[in-house]
Amino acid sequence: MKKTISMIIAFLLAVIMLAGLAACGGQPAAPTGSSPEAPAGNQSPAPSGSSPAPPPAPGDPAGGTETLRIGLLLNTTGWFAGNDLQGLYEVEAFAEVVNSQGGWDIGGTKYLIELIVSDIQSDFGNVQAAALYLIDQDVDYVLKTIDFFVAGAAELFGRNGIMNITMMTTGNPDYPGPDYPYTFIAGLNGSVGQLEYGMKNIADNFPDVRTVIYSENDNGNNQATWDLAKAAADKYGLELLPNMILYSGDTPDLSAAALQIINSGADAVFTQGTPNNIGAKLKEIRNLGSDMPVSMPGLISPANIIAMAGEDAAYNYANLFYSSAPEDNTEIFNLTVAKLREMQGADVADAFLGPWPNMLYILLNMMNTAGTTDVDTVMDTWRAQTRVDTIYGPGLVGGALSYGMPGHAVGSPTAFMIMTKDGVRYAPRVETPIP
Repeated sequence: MKKTISMIIAFLLAVIMLAGLAACGGQPAAPTGSSPEAPAGNQSPAPSGSSPAPPPAPGDPAGGTETLRIGLLLNTTGWFAGNDLQGLYEVEAFAEVVNSQGGWDIGGTKYLIELIVSDIQSDFGNVQAAALYLIDQDVDYVLKTIDFFVAGAAELFGRNGIMNITMMTTGNPDYPGPDYPYTFIAGLNGSVGQLEYGMKNIADNFPDVRTVIYSENDNGNNQATWDLAKAAADKYGLELLPNMILYSGDTPDLSAAALQIINSGADAVFTQGTPNNIGAKLKEIRNLGSDMPVSMPGLISPANIIAMAGEDAAYNYANLFYSSAPEDNTEIFNLTVAKLREMQGADVADAFLGPWPNMLYILLNMMNTAGTTDVDTVMDTWRAQTRVDTIYGPGLVGGALSYGMPGHAVGSPTAFMIMTKDGVRYAPRVETPIP
């Protein structure tokens, strides 16, 4: 099971994703005023900075509002908190934006957002207990972290009629599927959308590249993801070499993999793994004297790439990204980043990627369309849509081919971050369907 971990995107995602993430994989220092350490047990109180919606003051026009309680199943402590705490801070900021504006209109009623946090503690053995805590809290909706951690909770939520939304999938061919009708995907696009768009942007932004070598941690899904990458390479006129260069996701030494990548003779490497793996691999490729492009179909912020690989190595590198100049972002994106900066400081705001706010924003939009918070009605409404607003812009609803469930996956428009010796630039966002 642990080997599947590294399929993140960095997904990754992302994840992936955190300013100040150390090259050795520790979680970032908690922003001033936050307290990521949870007490014993599988539930944790909301970390500092989050707050359930306060009751309106007497005479406040918001006095007619109701509260929408949303469960969060994620890791606020342990080794994976380095990924999930960023997401928690982001969704807290988004909820604060909604609440400060008087709530979200659903069927003519304003709803304030209350977040109920359950900590998995970065322990696969705690998933069921953490899920049961949210069930005991009587929530109807749960936002979940990356699939490899929480796939085991999907059936439990389904049996209890709880709609659950996974942040992203990592290429797992069995999750979600028709056996999980209450499970949806909405935060990030996952391996299906990201692999195709990542390969497209190699073709668009590195015109000298003709041949590509695929490198990935030995996570057990290698053939499935290589097949997706091959289909995307063929579609965009690139040749994906037939061999894969695999490495252990547990090793900090990527020098052997880097040497194999260079010796393959490929023009570029298309790679996956944890942010630490990617950063270490880029550093080793540059240490060996190669300027070859390194591209990843996941998400790491420019600051993290520099922190992990070093400024001298952080060029001819590209990965998917969701933020661009403020004028190119949506209003809700910019409002959430500004609130995050106010609540948690510049370092956390500068690492903003948005998959957790995106899950909640999409859910709220579906509720608004449905005109109700009734779970079955919201699910039916979601499945019937072909488009939905995301915090990144207009998104596409799909998933029939990939997951055997029409209308269960949202593809958000994505950009492509390209690091050069002259700085960072962003390719325009494009629609990213999930077939």
